[in-house]
Amino acid sequence: MSSTQLIKVIIVDDELAIRAGLRNLIHWEQEGFVVVGEAPNGKEALKLISEFSPSIVITDLVMPVLDGLELSSIIGANYPDIRSIVLSSFDDFEMVKSSFQNGVTDYILKPTLTPESLLKTLRKVASLLDLKEDGSGAHANVARDLSNYLSGYSTELDVKELAESLAPATQYVYLYTNLSYYKSPQAMDTQFKQYNTLIAEQVSCLPFITSQNDVGLLIGMQGDFDMLLEFLKSKFGSIDFIDPDVFFTLSKPFADLNLLKDYYTEFKRMSENQRFFFKGSKIVKYENLIQFENDDKFDTNQYLLKLINRDFADGLSQIDSYFNELLMNAASPRYLNEQASSIFYTLFTMMENKGSFDENFGALRMNFITKLNSCNYIDDFASLILDMIAKLELLINTGGKEDELLQQILSYINKNYNQGITLTSISKQFHFSSNYLSSFFSSKYNVTFSDYLNQIRIGKAKELLQNTEMNLSEICYEVGYNDPAYFSKMFKKLTGLSPSKFRRGEY
Repeated sequence: MSSTQLIKVIIVDDELAIRAGLRNLIHWEQEGFVVVGEAPNGKEALKLISEFSPSIVITDLVMPVLDGLELSSIIGANYPDIRSIVLSSFDDFEMVKSSFQNGVTDYILKPTLTPESLLKTLRKVASLLDLKEDGSGAHANVARDLSNYLSGYSTELDVKELAESLAPATQYVYLYTNLSYYKSPQAMDTQFKQYNTLIAEQVSCLPFITSQNDVGLLIGMQGDFDMLLEFLKSKFGSIDFIDPDVFFTLSKPFADLNLLKDYYTEFKRMSENQRFFFKGSKIVKYENLIQFENDDKFDTNQYLLKLINRDFADGLSQIDSYFNELLMNAASPRYLNEQASSIFYTLFTMMENKGSFDENFGALRMNFITKLNSCNYIDDFASLILDMIAKLELLINTGGKEDELLQQILSYINKNYNQGITLTSISKQFHFSSNYLSSFFSSKYNVTFSDYLNQIRIGKAKELLQNTEMNLSEICYEVGYNDPAYFSKMFKKLTGLSPSKFRRGEY
């Protein structure tokens, strides 16, 4: 490889030993790279960048004069063709995340640096550089035209040229996401380009990015759709995404490139807000996408009448049933947010006007609004609604006096432990949802309701074994169990002894 084809690299670190170590770690020119300069800080690095026009800058984060974070920001703003790699220690992770927001392409951990890891990173970053002169420029032009067409900047597209770029495909699919899903859009865009490069090694495809931050691939498909899906999924493990919640949708295959804008517009519409329902899924294919149903079946007049009459508990029950139905029917995230905001705002206002609650009530209200606007997934939303209903139930039933209520519940359990009581029966007795009473119990005692009830029953059984002549079956039924075998099993689980050995004092 001639020197004109070598990828130019600059190394920036305030420690001479680190710079020398990197320079001697690999055979740069044999691997297709050349170190054209070294600098002890970001200020000196900028002079070298101006002089040598490198393609890659490897920089430390913590340096005097101008650190790596500032340097990467300047490079990102003024030298968009340069790819940056940051050197970091384990305790620099927050700075690493910040550097990705500046457009850094990758990072290397100093404590684990090896010739293999350095080469792997260099090659990965080099694959993103547009240095080839073998037709990739024409391919890039087609991709740019596709992006402009999908953005609406142009009304025509050379379909023949597009088909040639995706040959020998007979069908096509869109792989789609949007940068607004992610906390660090610029960093994720860089990493998506890495992903696109991996895909392009084995599949004909064209990347696109629109004016509305839609990004993805138009893929030429030759074989089986599900095989393509599995291939796309398999490549996610090759990139350490800064945001682990990567989410793409994969369209239905189509054959007519003349209609690609129509297919794109419709598929984008179908893909909107789908991430909300697929926590943990990297790619969801078109047939599994949710169809939203936003039918409003909430009886507002009935709800307001309950609140006016200070029947807040019934109002909460109506809210609980309504949101259960909305979640079952897959209402859109926006609709869920709007309904929750409106319904709970009315409830908070009426409770504030008609109740006598302490200053914590205002904090509860603000906390709900803040969390509602940060629910990224349906699980988060459902948990928030259930938790808020439970907390308001507690507030309504106790006036904020949780300890008094807890004592009432414990007293009830101690008096009725042998009566077949359950979490559901106690919930009804004290006007709570079962879900809340379960979590309330666990938070106070670090045990489940069932475990607590068993502790009470076995404690009573120990007293009867020591102080009475009752046989084991009689004691089993006396303390609330219906099955002597289960009673013996539970007794041994909690005491380490069988009931018979305990009675004989073998402990």
